[in-house]
Amino acid sequence: MKDFLAISICALMLSSCSILPQPGEPIKKYTLQSIKPGDFRSSGILRSPQLIVDLPMLYPPIDNARIALKPQEQTIDYYADVEWADRLSVLLQESLIYSLQNADRLRGVSRPTEGIQADYALKIEVRKFYVDQSDKTQAPAAHVEYMLHLVKLPERHIVASRQFTRTQTIPENKMDAIIKSLNTAHLEASKALVSWVLEHVR
Repeated sequence: MKDFLAISICALMLSSCSILPQPGEPIKKYTLQSIKPGDFRSSGILRSPQLIVDLPMLYPPIDNARIALKPQEQTIDYYADVEWADRLSVLLQESLIYSLQNADRLRGVSRPTEGIQADYALKIEVRKFYVDQSDKTQAPAAHVEYMLHLVKLPERHIVASRQFTRTQTIPENKMDAIIKSLNTAHLEASKALVSWVLEHVR
């Protein structure tokens, strides 16, 4: 009787294991690109100021690691089973710092947390960073919109402000194509804002 009970318990355990949920595919993570050295063309004049890039302020629904889309007006949703490699604000700060560094026209570009005594601070408001599918008569498009304020330190007065908006049509409904279009829109905005920053630092 004991042997029969032991066999029955083992059989029950094995059958239970077979119906337990199996782990799914790992979530695919994406990151943002930066302007590479040599991709940016300017006057070539090396400027002496040092710049810090603040952590961008994001529109709350996109201030996370989820990849946002706008399926209809006044609605924000997110893609399933994919996400950014970090919070979007962190990835944007990193990308913009690298782009400004790779332009190789400023004496130094860093984060506020690094304790550098900078001459300027770059403040960024991210108003859009999502895929817009709200217009069913047009192909989905990647939208980015940044509002920038260049602040002189230590006075902390705004030297200049400008908005940068870019849109990139998404050629096919695949996640890699969607991320590529978001990256393309971001890089186009980055090139324009780097030129703008270099025009205003002294």
